[in-house]
Amino acid sequence: MNRTAGGLAKDAFRGGQAPATLFLGGQYGRALKDLAQALAAPDSPALVLLTAPDGCGKSALLDRLVEDLDDTRLTSRVRGQFEGPEDFLLAVLVGFGFEETRATRSQLRNILQTFILHQSQQGSRSVLVVEDTPSLRPQVLAELLWLAQLTHEGLAAIDIVMSGLPGLERIVSAPAMGALTTRRRQLVELQPMDIDETTAYIRHRLSISGVPDPESFFQEDAVSLVHDLTGGIPGLVDTLCETAITCAAAADEPRVAAASVTAAAGKLQQVSVGGVTRVQGSRSSDAKAVSGGEFGHLVVTQGGKVVSEHKIQKNRVLIGRRSENDICLDYPTISAYHAMLLKDADGWVLIDLHSTNGTRISSRSIRQQRLRGHETFSIANLEVRCSGLSRPHGRPRPTPHAQSASQPSPASPVQQEDHGATVLRLEDDPPSPAGKTPERDPDSG
Repeated sequence: MNRTAGGLAKDAFRGGQAPATLFLGGQYGRALKDLAQALAAPDSPALVLLTAPDGCGKSALLDRLVEDLDDTRLTSRVRGQFEGPEDFLLAVLVGFGFEETRATRSQLRNILQTFILHQSQQGSRSVLVVEDTPSLRPQVLAELLWLAQLTHEGLAAIDIVMSGLPGLERIVSAPAMGALTTRRRQLVELQPMDIDETTAYIRHRLSISGVPDPESFFQEDAVSLVHDLTGGIPGLVDTLCETAITCAAAADEPRVAAASVTAAAGKLQQVSVGGVTRVQGSRSSDAKAVSGGEFGHLVVTQGGKVVSEHKIQKNRVLIGRRSENDICLDYPTISAYHAMLLKDADGWVLIDLHSTNGTRISSRSIRQQRLRGHETFSIANLEVRCSGLSRPHGRPRPTPHAQSASQPSPASPVQQEDHGATVLRLEDDPPSPAGKTPERDPDSG
């Protein structure tokens, strides 16, 4: 075997598929189209279910789906076992671009709800992708149901994509799944590849790696044997093809024949006729907060005296008393998670996180307010002066009016216990009157 061709061929099946060069033949192209259309529908946000046996490429397809979403979508992607609801909520928050923080369940819910509803108010739709859904514990599923209840102007505020093994739809349809059962639903199913798809898949992987004559590099009987031995599971096809190329090269064969596939199967105990092995697909990095540049500068004063200065180097900034905040202000009048600064297509928005002592601009309590780049706001008894907050170029989108604390706000959650189930009720919190002596925050110890 030509050494160059053999090296390229081995690389073709090593590692997962990149989103840009994902195999989209047959059912994979149809599945991606169905997923994208479900999320693009103009009516109420979707619940999208993607099911497939292990190793059939769910993760790779979700990689491509997330990469193809337009700029009006912000995606958080979570996967794996979570010890409890706090771990799950934190993973969702980090997926949306925040830093890790040691917050309580209630605090995490508050930050998430405020952020998601703000995105909806700005005309952006949040997307949560949850992989391996059946592995989630009941208390974690409860947080997923809570997220499904978040609404803006009568519509769900977040699209949810769930992936898992066949049978996921029955789990989601169970009465205990509450709000998820009422969602407009799209089921997308992947099956193991048939022989034609397996042939096209092998040729595709060889072609994008630059292998000369990918149509004949694997002989027809070799492709047929690969399909029989792997059952058309892409993850197993990758493993067997890579090993078969090594065997063909060792035997100095110019192409991969059935004999090399048989030799490879003998080296791989997990590959047998009808055998299925759990294969993990590759995953692209979830969206993180942009960092590395400098967006502006904050100067914090108390009684006219500067107490701290902070560079803004991310587009999502948490402000509060806890050390996990991006800007930590360790004062008893500051709530653990007091406010957040968000940078979007139109500039910067200041949002109060339902703090005890409130957030004010020009002595007026606010829930959220777009900043002009150079102004001062107050949190509790501290003054924060902004300077140089960068603003995007181009024509801005229309934005809602600023919400003051005296106006009804959809971002204030109150939970009620109703026959053992948590029901989300949205209600405005009473503002802290301007000029009132700030209270000690109740969770400040």
